[in-house]
Amino acid sequence: MLLVTVTINYVLLYVSYVKIKEMAERAHDVIVVRNGQRVKVPNSDIVPRDVIVIQEMQEIPCDCLLLTSEAYVNEASLTG
Repeated sequence: MLLVTVTINYVLLYVSYVKIKEMAERAHDVIVVRNGQRVKVPNSDIVPRDVIVIQEMQEIPCDCLLLTSEAYVNEASLTG
């Protein structure tokens, strides 16, 4: 019984790891505000303190702080 539980937990952890890795590797261009100018950059070039301009229904490629408006968060891809 213990072996079954450990195996199931390992498989679930591995599946979550693969999904998170796939999400991190997806290339998206985002608009950020740098030095007062809007610049389109790949999500791999986002740095702390960048202000990301988010359009309606746009995926956010990182953790961020929402400055204005409201957001709907779909965590299904992370939580299953």
